[in-house]
Amino acid sequence: MIAKTNSAPAKHPIYLIQAATHYQLASTFLRFQEHYESPRFRAKRFTLEEYMDWYAAEYGGFTYYDDWEGFNIPSWVLRPFRNGEFDPLSHKEQRLLNVLAKCREPFYVIGVARPFALPAVKHEFVHGLFYTVPRYRQDVRDVIRNASVKSYARALRRSEGY
Repeated sequence: MIAKTNSAPAKHPIYLIQAATHYQLASTFLRFQEHYESPRFRAKRFTLEEYMDWYAAEYGGFTYYDDWEGFNIPSWVLRPFRNGEFDPLSHKEQRLLNVLAKCREPFYVIGVARPFALPAVKHEFVHGLFYTVPRYRQDVRDVIRNASVKSYARALRRSEGY
């Protein structure tokens, strides 16, 4: 299922993808998300098997499909997948690209599984707001600049996979 926000201050739409299960969600978003944000795979071309091998070695097993409750990506992340740079695509990856094919860029995509936890939806939606609402992005940056966030930044760097 896909839903579009209609928030007035948003410069670009945010689309919510709801998957039937956490497995379906994570296996659909894995390469898109990790191509976007992974410290190891960001902006690189990789196969699912390469990622799975690395993840299992890094975390003592491949638990990715259970580890993440939500996902978020800007639309530009989809381009190399659409352009054949990640060939072959999984059926789930191709299906997500097909669902979003007629959405005019730029946009933001968040994904959660049903039944979804409201905190996960809120968390992913805030990522979308940061990308789509310039005033919100500036306000967040102002707060961070004026607050002592070093201890939070260190904690996030130490947390697994974040």
